[in-house]
Amino acid sequence: NIAGQMDLFSQAMGGSSGIKYNYPDLDEFPVKELLILEKESSGMYFSGHMIDNYSKCLESIEVDKIGDIVDDFNEDNASPNLRYKDRSNVKIAGIITAKKTKATKSGENMAFITLEDRYGEIVVVVFVKQYKAYESILRADHAVLVEGSISADEGEAPEILLSSAEELLTNEEYVEQKPSGIAKNDAGKNIQKAPTENKAPRLYIKVSSLSDRRIDLIYRFTAFCKGSTEIVLFDESTGKYSLLKSGGITPTDKVLGDLKKSFGDKNVILK
Repeated sequence: NIAGQMDLFSQAMGGSSGIKYNYPDLDEFPVKELLILEKESSGMYFSGHMIDNYSKCLESIEVDKIGDIVDDFNEDNASPNLRYKDRSNVKIAGIITAKKTKATKSGENMAFITLEDRYGEIVVVVFVKQYKAYESILRADHAVLVEGSISADEGEAPEILLSSAEELLTNEEYVEQKPSGIAKNDAGKNIQKAPTENKAPRLYIKVSSLSDRRIDLIYRFTAFCKGSTEIVLFDESTGKYSLLKSGGITPTDKVLGDLKKSFGDKNVILK
């Protein structure tokens, strides 16, 4: 009813406003930005899914589908062979689409995050201790691998109680830092190859103490960049060396560069 107002179908219905528009020829948004804008404007993705940018990394690990977990607790699911139950341990990976923090009685923060993969979404409860350890990677639009247990009250949607979290590598990062030492058996299960006799140099990293929160970054690299190079931590508070038990690493230039950014050039030495 407003004079001069346009609508999507005016031309198709034979309308003619006499107005012509010249639309500039612009480059498409980067995929990540495009997907974020699609989600913000419509509540869903059209051009793909944010998790697609982490597909190569996910191919190297076994994860549970969020949709399968949610379906097993659906009241309409009458299947006698349910895989998931209350307190079942699971490993899920996805994009953090929402995050809410809450102060506990002690004044410390815990968090509730919504994790979404291609098959569904679920709330992950992050208690104080875990939130302190993983706060830096539990950010909106961030891709993470979460391990934890299912908490399911009768009549309520299941939630995951987080025990640990790791940052996922993008496809580009994964290709550059492709993990070694991982193979698959005939059943498709990931298995660890037998160690070789290659005597690789050790990677020495100086930390303020063994409770240094930056050590989580090292664990992430050992998870996704496995290799034969052992990691030795030098505890500045005690002056003692300790071998990192999570396994070796492949010290690519990118890995060493990222570690030096976090710990300092002189505190990361390969020898």
